[in-house]
Amino acid sequence: MALMISEVSMPINENAGPADLPALAEVSAPRSIGRGYRSYDRHQIALHEGCATAAIERDILRSGQVVGVLPIDLARREVVLIRQFRLGSHMALGKGAMIELPAGRVDPQESAEQAARRECYEETGVHAVRLQPLFEVMPAPALSDECMILYVASVDATKVEKRSGCAREGEKIETIRIPIGDAIEMLSRGGLHNSIVIIAMQWLALNLKTLPEILTE
Repeated sequence: MALMISEVSMPINENAGPADLPALAEVSAPRSIGRGYRSYDRHQIALHEGCATAAIERDILRSGQVVGVLPIDLARREVVLIRQFRLGSHMALGKGAMIELPAGRVDPQESAEQAARRECYEETGVHAVRLQPLFEVMPAPALSDECMILYVASVDATKVEKRSGCAREGEKIETIRIPIGDAIEMLSRGGLHNSIVIIAMQWLALNLKTLPEILTE
């Protein structure tokens, strides 16, 4: 079995409390078990923990680097969200028309910031005036290597298109302009199920007072 060591050196601030850490794991070369909209691979893993070694097998959906954008119009105190069909939520919850953030994959020829600006325009019809990176988040690390850089963007909500999406990707997207307070209120009444938009609304609730500085500095 061909193995690759996946231990990665990362600077850790030991005074900052618990944090995600590198793992000492030997991971086999991928064995393809499916190809479609995304690639689906299987790996054999030797996971080293102290003197013990555990042999496990895991499947992973290969998605890679993606970006998400939280568009905010400070002048009108609005958030711009989108709604589109998702098979997973349709099957699990019977709620396939899911509220989300503008988001998508980073193409090979572009940077994450370029991808964020492109996705914001493709999925809302409006350009980001200012774009500020917030943090990285992995929606389902047990199932996928998808890693999202989440951005907050300053936009003019009056220019948002009612319908949007990339035609070549078959996207049919409805845009939603909603007051910031109402968007945050959706959290408490259980109106949201997409993990990324929930995280974004929680961030928004925590950072309301500093939004002007974040988006205009």
